Amino acid sequence: MLVESLERVFVALGSNLPPRGDYLAEAREILKKIAVGGWLESKIYETAPVGPQDQGAFLNQVVSFWCAMGDERLLHYLKGAEVLIGRKKRGHWREREIDMDLLFYGRRIKAGIPTLPHPEISKRHFVLVPMCDIAPEWSDPVSGVSMRQMLFSLNAVVGEEHFRVVSPEER
Repeated sequence: MLVESLERVFVALGSNLPPRGDYLAEAREILKKIAVGGWLESKIYETAPVGPQDQGAFLNQVVSFWCAMGDERLLHYLKGAEVLIGRKKRGHWREREIDMDLLFYGRRIKAGIPTLPHPEISKRHFVLVPMCDIAPEWSDPVSGVSMRQMLFSLNAVVGEEHFRVVSPEER
């Protein structure tokens, strides 16, 4: 078996179908099985949906860990975990039991599948706010801009978004 180098990865988690907190917890447990240490997790935030607004609010979180399986294998693992947790196909930007997006695989820059870093990071408060919880100085390998600066820039362009932090009792 080919062993990739050990890399710090960041994965965004989201759910807007009940039980949202349980789906996030199950995703975290599945990811901890492949983590090679260095586990970090942001607070959990309640956020408005992107796209169609006729759906419930999301719970969003970013987790990070050391991984040695390679970006393509990790992407397949994430998509398989979504199915295992119970995600059903409903169309782009529709409600979902769980969404697991690979944001960064170390400093890797790659076109194709997966595209690394994830191309939408700089446009998404629901990713940047939790990223800043766990890695505010992490810099995008394409632009060299830190997550903190990326969030500051997004706030300057579209305004600041305030998300409610979800307490452990609410999950």
